[in-house]
Amino acid sequence: MRNALYVACTFMEAGVITLANRVRRKWGRKWGGRPQISSTDVYLRLFLLHALGRQPKLRITCGERTDGAGAQAHTMMSAINFARAFGHTYVHTPFAEIDHGDRPMPLWVEAWENLFNLGDGEEPIEAEHPRAINYSTFHPRLFYAITRAFQKTGSQKARTHDNSNAAEYLFHPFLYYSDGNPDSYMAVIPELRKKYYRNKSPVKNDLFTVAVHMRRGDVGPDHGKRFTPTDAVAATIRQVKSILDGHQAHYRIALYSQGEPSDFSALQQSGAELFLDADAIWSMQQLIEADILIMSKSSFSYVAALISDGIKLYEPFWHSPLSPWITRTTAGKFNSSVFAQQLQQLFKSE
Repeated sequence: MRNALYVACTFMEAGVITLANRVRRKWGRKWGGRPQISSTDVYLRLFLLHALGRQPKLRITCGERTDGAGAQAHTMMSAINFARAFGHTYVHTPFAEIDHGDRPMPLWVEAWENLFNLGDGEEPIEAEHPRAINYSTFHPRLFYAITRAFQKTGSQKARTHDNSNAAEYLFHPFLYYSDGNPDSYMAVIPELRKKYYRNKSPVKNDLFTVAVHMRRGDVGPDHGKRFTPTDAVAATIRQVKSILDGHQAHYRIALYSQGEPSDFSALQQSGAELFLDADAIWSMQQLIEADILIMSKSSFSYVAALISDGIKLYEPFWHSPLSPWITRTTAGKFNSSVFAQQLQQLFKSE
C-alpha cells in the first residue's frame, strides 16, 4: 500500500509540475516571469516519461554537491552502480566545488576529476539544459517506484531488500540502493578500477604495506558515531601485526590522518609511520594502493576500498560493507582466520 502511494504521489506531482512549466513557458513574459526548472522538476518529468514508456532508459547524473571529495566520489560511484543495475544511462557531471581545498577551486576539482576519471567513456551532461535525474537530490520515491513498481518492466532486474536499519540509510537517500545492496558494487568495481587506472598504472609496493585511515581534523570525540577511539585502531594494528609476523612477512604500516604527532603516540609505538595533514589526493592514492587497508567511518576510505584490490578491514558505520570486506568490532578486533585466508590469497597473487 505504501509503495503504491509513493508511485501515485510521484505521478501526481510530475503531472502538475510538467503542466505548470508548460504554462510558464507560454505565458511567462505576460505574467512577468520565466519557467523555474529545478532538479526536482527534471526528475519528475523524466520519471513520468519513463513510467509511461516514452523513455525506457532514465538518464542519471550526479551534481550540485559542495562537500568533500570522498563523499562526492562515493555518490557518483553509487549513481553509476544504480544506473548499471537497472539498465539506465549514467551521464557525467564533473566536480564543480569540493570542500577542504588546498589550492584554487578550478585546480582542486580538476585534480580530483583526473584522479578518479569517473566521466571516462560516459556521456557528458548538457551545460545549458541538463536532461538527467540528479542522483545527488535522489528522493526515496525514485527508489521505491523503480525498484518495486517498475522492476519487472526494466531490461534488467536488480535484487533489493528492506534493510533493518532503513531509517539510518535515509540519512543519505541518494545512496539508499547501494547501501541496501552493497554487493551490487561488485558488478561495477572492474569498471571503476579501469577508469581510475586510465592515466596511471597500479603500484607494486617494494614492501608489504598496511594503510590506516583515521578520521580526525573536523571529527573529534564529541562527534559520536563519526569518531573512532585511538585505542580501537591500535588494537586492529596489533592484531594485523601479529598475523603478519606469524607469516614472517616484511611490512610497513602507514597512518593517514590530521592532527599533531602527540595525538597518535600509541600508534607510533605500534610501529606506524605518521602522514599527517598530507596532500589529500596523494593520501587517497596511498590508501588505494595499499595491500591492507584499515578503513575509518568515512566515504574517503570507502571510495579507496571500492577501487583497491587489497584486503579491506571495515569499520561499521552508515555505509554498508561488501561481503568480502572484514568487519571490525567497536574494540578493533576482527576475524583472524578470515583475514589469514585472504592474506594467503594475496601472497599467492604477488
